[in-house]
Amino acid sequence: MVLSSLSAPVLGQGHVSVEVFTTPHYRVTGIGRAQRALAVGEVQVYDLSAAMRLENSLSDGLPSDQAEAASIAAHRIRNLDAKQLQQAFGGLVRASALRLDRIPAVVIDGHAVVYGVTDVVEAYGHYRRWRGD
Repeated sequence: MVLSSLSAPVLGQGHVSVEVFTTPHYRVTGIGRAQRALAVGEVQVYDLSAAMRLENSLSDGLPSDQAEAASIAAHRIRNLDAKQLQQAFGGLVRASALRLDRIPAVVIDGHAVVYGVTDVVEAYGHYRRWRGD
């Protein structure tokens, strides 16, 4: 487990925001417990392998004829909606903006990251100890 600061803490009232960056290889736990027992609001979970799955689905079953395959792939791409693109690439964009360098990672209030933990309660506990609470 590694905890590092992304920026200065954001001080305020209310719920703590939590973002989890992971892949299906890491099981995320503790979301409900964190929301019930701690000052944790909504937990956003980003699957960083979603973009690769979308890319694979776009090329799935394409014919060997290059021109026909290009036409079908272009049609599939044109028919993607904003929600599909957000689900596939939103996590990668956010992880890049936060300059995360490994997964799993739990980001708390956009300024502290706990690496190597997928249990939200455990990550929040590390964060609280790091802050000195």
